[in-house]
Amino acid sequence: MEKALRSLKGNQPSFLTFKNATSTDIEVFWLDYQGQRKKYASLAPGKEWGISTFATHPWVLAEAGGKPLGVVVAGKKPGSLEGHY
Repeated sequence: MEKALRSLKGNQPSFLTFKNATSTDIEVFWLDYQGQRKKYASLAPGKEWGISTFATHPWVLAEAGGKPLGVVVAGKKPGSLEGHY
């Protein structure tokens, strides 16, 4: 799911909102310029969290144990990702 992804440029600002609509905690990771996960947040059920980021930067939602649930790549316009997994 995320093996070929990594952040590219950091020159086009964007904003993402992550919402946990599951019944368990989830973790939010940014994939850096080498494609490595960097943990940014843990979200309890029903919580949301937003972050300023850049277009082309991928983000991963994962179970507490690290299993990926979804991936989103930030675009030029603000967006959101809601976990219903």
